[in-house]
Amino acid sequence: MSRFCTFALLIAVCVAAVASGQETAKQPLPDVPSATKQEETVASPPSFELPSRARIVPPTLPRELRATERQVLVAPPFSSEGEAQCDEGGAAYFHVLTGGSTKNPTIFKLGHSQDEHLLYKLPSEIPDKKSAFYTACSVTPAGRLWVLVEEWVGEEPKVAAYGFDSKGAVKSEIHLETPARLLPRHFAAFDNDVFFVEGDVSVTAGTPKTSRPYAAIVNGSGEVTRELNLNLQGLQVQKGRIPQGAAVAGRDGNLYMLLPDQVLVVTQSGETLRKLTFSKPDREALATGISLSGGLIAIHVMEQRKHTLDLTLVLLDANTGDEIGYYRPDAELGNNAICFSRTEGFTFLGVAKGSLDGGLTVIPRFRTAMRYRMLR
Repeated sequence: MSRFCTFALLIAVCVAAVASGQETAKQPLPDVPSATKQEETVASPPSFELPSRARIVPPTLPRELRATERQVLVAPPFSSEGEAQCDEGGAAYFHVLTGGSTKNPTIFKLGHSQDEHLLYKLPSEIPDKKSAFYTACSVTPAGRLWVLVEEWVGEEPKVAAYGFDSKGAVKSEIHLETPARLLPRHFAAFDNDVFFVEGDVSVTAGTPKTSRPYAAIVNGSGEVTRELNLNLQGLQVQKGRIPQGAAVAGRDGNLYMLLPDQVLVVTQSGETLRKLTFSKPDREALATGISLSGGLIAIHVMEQRKHTLDLTLVLLDANTGDEIGYYRPDAELGNNAICFSRTEGFTFLGVAKGSLDGGLTVIPRFRTAMRYRMLR
């Protein structure tokens, strides 16, 4: 099941602050730097310290995130599907729905101003464009967008990756030499044109179909350099449930693969460096998104209730796996967290309100400014 967000955009940006907590560490530790774009008008929220290493567990009640900075942007209305991705500058990339369909490989970049918004589409000269279906996208640490599509070549589907430049033009087309009938689920692109792809390979064409899990590292020529045996349990989509898991490439050149209760750190050669476990507010909660910034991992955890989705945000140290923070946004922020920055906190989008001339509309955008202390 996919989460759908309908945005008609002017964007109100808020930097949200972490609710203060009691300091429990015996000795003061150095602050992680904090920055906001409106420091002259927004007071820095109080810092807090972690308990000793033996007690690094989520508190009974997560710390509350509150809006502390607001900015308004204008953008065209759009509907999107799935988790947004962000570059290091804070621009967000959405897979846009066209005519209510999730198959069109079109991405909308939501920048900080109207001049920075951009639509990425496959060019019309690509043969058999109608047979190219969107499966995933990835923004590299340096900010390059790659879109993964399933293309029907003859009677069997194959997978291709299209790389875009900063102006929205396709500059790279790579056909992956992965097995036929691969249905990709997660995709991550590195700055050196190496890719990680994970999904299921259909092994029978009849009904019911059977499949086997598949994960691999692919180079810039499309060649599979390493098939991976990562034991990726819990990623299969269940009817009526939000899909779990995500994959992102780090600036360190490693893959960070989110599983239901841990993050795998894997090299491009396929070696698993670390397994970082994390706590969830409930055993049935779903780990749906992951972001990296400045040595921190931000994990989106959703509790799927009858009529609502409750979001909890977990911060981990990317090296040690220590839980740095455990947060829940207040009612104003909502549950649509899209970006994370170590210095500027989380960015949220709200529900579209009103409309402007020229087919433009208004959407709130919120940010969170956080200060916290880390174990060394």
